Amino acid sequence: MGAKEEVLRVLDGVPATQWDLREPALKVGIGGLVVQVVSQDTELLKLSQSHFKEFLSDGEPMGTVHLGLAPASVPLEPLEAFRELATHTDTPLEYCARWDFAGCIDNEASTARYLLRGPVLPSIDTALRIFYALAVTRNGGMLMHASSLAWDGQGYCFFGPSGSGKSTV
Repeated sequence: MGAKEEVLRVLDGVPATQWDLREPALKVGIGGLVVQVVSQDTELLKLSQSHFKEFLSDGEPMGTVHLGLAPASVPLEPLEAFRELATHTDTPLEYCARWDFAGCIDNEASTARYLLRGPVLPSIDTALRIFYALAVTRNGGMLMHASSLAWDGQGYCFFGPSGSGKSTV
């Protein structure tokens, strides 16, 4: 099965009430874009709040990311086939699957639903990175694979492929 089919299988097995908005939501601001992060699972919200504490914002959110934990009734074993991130675009929807989560992003509505295998930081971080990457390009931004630093009042970016030493510089 491809990424789209697997994401649909996983998300269709979740009760619609899992995606109901709950308060309090986190507002995370990165690169001038504020995203509301919501979940019915308090452990997911606490972990997200701790990880993104430097980016918490009072700004108006431009989109919403729903995080949920997979119920026992939804078998996630087929996701094991996706050791690396797999995606499928079916405009305006983006489907993404990896061994630890499945998600669907609606670019027109600026919403995403991610179902996670467990409350683990790499899953949460990757889910938000995917949402932000799409949001940045929709809002006139540009993605760069680079390392950067500020020194003596100036900003510097070092571009290059993975493993080329950008972080070491």
